[in-house]
Amino acid sequence: MLKQHRAIWKRHSTNFRQGTVPECSGSICLAHGREPCYCPASDWKDVQLCQVCCMDDGVCKSSYVLDDIPDAAALPGTPCNDLKGYCDIFRICREVDPSGPLSMLSRFLTGDGFSKVLDYLSKHWYIGLAGGLVLIIVIVLMFKFCSKSHKLLDDDGDRPPKRRILAFAHNTPRQISALGNRNRVTPTDVNMVDTYM
Repeated sequence: MLKQHRAIWKRHSTNFRQGTVPECSGSICLAHGREPCYCPASDWKDVQLCQVCCMDDGVCKSSYVLDDIPDAAALPGTPCNDLKGYCDIFRICREVDPSGPLSMLSRFLTGDGFSKVLDYLSKHWYIGLAGGLVLIIVIVLMFKFCSKSHKLLDDDGDRPPKRRILAFAHNTPRQISALGNRNRVTPTDVNMVDTYM
């Protein structure tokens, strides 16, 4: 048998219906017979921009000012300031930046910027050639100085010092525990092998 839907007020201004198919829909303003609106503010730093606002006698007012509506703040990512920004996690309305780095790159590649650079490099070809040579030299130097060096052993006797490696004759619990504490390993526990590494 299906459960009947029962309305529960969610903390952030939406009516939450819990039942067979839970959903959050609508503004808290609609539940009180008012129209939702975007809070007006004097500047972008105003805290009121990220509060839930409802129309009251033709004026958009914050839920913190209205007595019959519970105080509510907008969720992060909610549009604010008449769709000119969005609320962040600190409840501050952030302006959408139309001049961000991606839009600047897009305008450069599709507009006159790219063609101007090509015209300049075709007139001053030696600058493009010098830039290409500098780039190749930088890459070669990075490989030379940043790569791992491998010294080859000479036959003249330049060998690294001897190191002892523990080679276990059997995998017994006693030997495994001895490996954990190397100070307690004795020649009776393991076979010692001299090798060069």
